Amino acid sequence: MSERKLVVLGTASQVPGRTRNQNGYVVRFDDEGYLFDPGEGTQRQMILAGVSVTEITKIFITHFHGDHCLGLAGIIQRISLDRVLH
Repeated sequence: MSERKLVVLGTASQVPGRTRNQNGYVVRFDDEGYLFDPGEGTQRQMILAGVSVTEITKIFITHFHGDHCLGLAGIIQRISLDRVLH
């Protein structure tokens, strides 16, 4: 049976709070890792949740509001720094 897991990295809207980060979700499906809507702070939230950029195989942006895409640059930079090959 396939392993599926949803990791919620943040659920706040435009303004993060002390206890809520902007949007970000990782779906683990067998050997794939799908990152959805990496809002600002997603890189840090991934570290706190124990999700490595080496697990991410695809990135999806549902729309271009800041709370759904401002973390993309940091994620791409981290993928480059960690020399992740896909």
